[in-house]
Amino acid sequence: MRAKDYVKLYVSTLEEPGGTHSGAVTVTFIALFAEAEQLMRSRHTMSNDALFSVVSELDQKWRSICRKLLKLYPDHPINQNGYLLYIENNIPQLHAALQHERKC
Repeated sequence: MRAKDYVKLYVSTLEEPGGTHSGAVTVTFIALFAEAEQLMRSRHTMSNDALFSVVSELDQKWRSICRKLLKLYPDHPINQNGYLLYIENNIPQLHAALQHERKC
């Protein structure tokens, strides 16, 4: 999906009865994270280099989504570092590998 499609997902989730910004962020983030698995499968690789590339691409997409949403909802900014922070807090092995890769 493109960033604008994720923005549409966010807005539609927010407009549902009982929709909240935090709920919309969660739904959008889960969809984006599922895209990582799809990209790895479509590229037929499980190498670290490919994984780092996918993480980088999706981090840039997350930042684009956040910028677009900031225009729509300026009172509810979303952390543009959220994708990498999620990895740091929930997938420490991947975070350590990313840190090591950046140093090399």
